[in-house]
Amino acid sequence: MQVHHQWDQDEPGGIVAMMTDLMDGLASNGHRVTLLASDWQSPRPSECTDRTGRPYLRLNLAPMPPRLSNIKAMLGWLWRFPLAVWRLRCLCRDRCIDVAQLHYADALYLVFVALRWLGGPPIVVTVHRGDVMSYPTMPSLRRWGYQRVMGGASAVVAVSRALAEQARAQSAQIRRLVVIHNGYTPPFDRLLDRAALAQTLGRPLPEQFATLVGNCRPYKGQDIAVKAWAELAVSGVDLPLLVVGGGPDLEAMKALSVAHGLDRQVVFTGPVSRQMAASLTALTLVQVAPSRNEGQGIVILEAGFAGTPVICSDIAPFQEMVDDGVTGHMFPSEDTGALRDKVLAVLADRETARRGALRLRDRIVRDFSRMGMVRSYENLFAELGRFSNGRLD
Repeated sequence: MQVHHQWDQDEPGGIVAMMTDLMDGLASNGHRVTLLASDWQSPRPSECTDRTGRPYLRLNLAPMPPRLSNIKAMLGWLWRFPLAVWRLRCLCRDRCIDVAQLHYADALYLVFVALRWLGGPPIVVTVHRGDVMSYPTMPSLRRWGYQRVMGGASAVVAVSRALAEQARAQSAQIRRLVVIHNGYTPPFDRLLDRAALAQTLGRPLPEQFATLVGNCRPYKGQDIAVKAWAELAVSGVDLPLLVVGGGPDLEAMKALSVAHGLDRQVVFTGPVSRQMAASLTALTLVQVAPSRNEGQGIVILEAGFAGTPVICSDIAPFQEMVDDGVTGHMFPSEDTGALRDKVLAVLADRETARRGALRLRDRIVRDFSRMGMVRSYENLFAELGRFSNGRLD
């Protein structure tokens, strides 16, 4: 049995998709999965269902205060922490938990490390972009907890080789570091057609358009795309760009596009479902991914499965999936002129772009499928505990 951390509505959509695919894949292979969320209002395990109807448990895992100087908070944590370990121990015993799979490396999960010292299940920590990139700015006590979690894990999984290198540089205490790329299988059986998309968006879709899928955050580089589209407009190119996703910088990006006179050429859809994002990716002329950094990049997988041409920045995680000039186009990160030129190249030779997209699809289907990811986790779990395919001892 596996323990999973439950997400909230603010977590990046790619991580939610990865967690959902992993849990569903394990369940379809005959494994029982327990989904656990930390909730300070649940001193004992309580059963709930999320917004999709998926059952899960909530339990206060006693989050660590950010600073030692807060004496009252520290005393409260020192009192709650052993209670949380005890209740988690009872939960793992009652449900025959064999492996604890934790998404994110966070001081919150010290409770699992303490349980492991008491004979609890082995711990697998999957690190993503957010926890690794935010480590340098964590308060010192949280950094200490982060290091204890990374060192207490039986294995740390990074979703790309580039992220693994960053994690290793941050924590020499990691016992075992494994790279398991996120897998993805689009909902091809539920893709929306143009009419349905237009109805949902409340506007007709352009005959041809480009897409940029991702929450509006600085690292996603929507500002880079807006500036490149301003340069395209100066060149007389009229290719609408659909920026697909919500995020904290959505209004700022809208204002930037208006400031560049692109209120008609750049359209912001706001938050959309996974189904709608995949549907737009399947219909677009080209998927643009100008990210400044990523853990891996689900958008590349989405475009690859759809056979959609890709233009992406040359950051290391993208280079693990895209070969420039072979399976897609890459441009130097932050270079708006280079992005403009790559868009012009796709428009000038669509047949070459299409052939590259088909080669990308072959690679993504072969190396980045959902079931490939699930098998990799199954193999890792089997090495660490009593986890076996279709049956738990």
